[in-house]
Amino acid sequence: MGRSQLKDSNTSIPGDGDPLDVCELAGDIGFTGQVKAVKVLGAFAVIDEGETDWKIVVIDMENPAAEQINDISQVERQMPGYLGTMKEWFRVYKVPDGKKKNDIALNGEIKGREFALNLIEHYHRSWKSIQPEPSVHTKASMDDIGLRENTLAGQLYHEQKEDLHHIHIDKGLVERYYFLSPDWPLNASCPGRIMEA
Repeated sequence: MGRSQLKDSNTSIPGDGDPLDVCELAGDIGFTGQVKAVKVLGAFAVIDEGETDWKIVVIDMENPAAEQINDISQVERQMPGYLGTMKEWFRVYKVPDGKKKNDIALNGEIKGREFALNLIEHYHRSWKSIQPEPSVHTKASMDDIGLRENTLAGQLYHEQKEDLHHIHIDKGLVERYYFLSPDWPLNASCPGRIMEA
């Protein structure tokens, strides 16, 4: 989206202009435009090509583990190794494209729920401050948005003008993400290329 001119107050490194990404712990694969009820657990900052890129860690409320996990400090007990693997993936995922490894800011610390909620509130206020005043031209419904039928969301909407939460999605149509374990060798062979550290 473009580099922010403002330094992040936590990392002292400018943001990427798109400061909050959400990382869901071990949930069902979602689809573009899907809205899920989630519980915020924590946040960590990736320094990606010299820019701060915040990751908000959440758990889907439909996940049975959500009953036992209320803060990032409780994740390791329920999902051993998961957070370390997630951070390692964010460090190395651009390496196959010939880019350098990313850094995890704040000495790799994943901050807790309160920190993450404050971060969300901060960026929400920031976003609201740059929004234009609502007008009569504001889009009021999905019909007004004009979803094209050649997109998955558009197909679903045009086929079933009803609550999209109850529509079955063929998971083969949805992009999947794969995570690397922290001890995965960076010079291992990947389909079509060799990764180098």
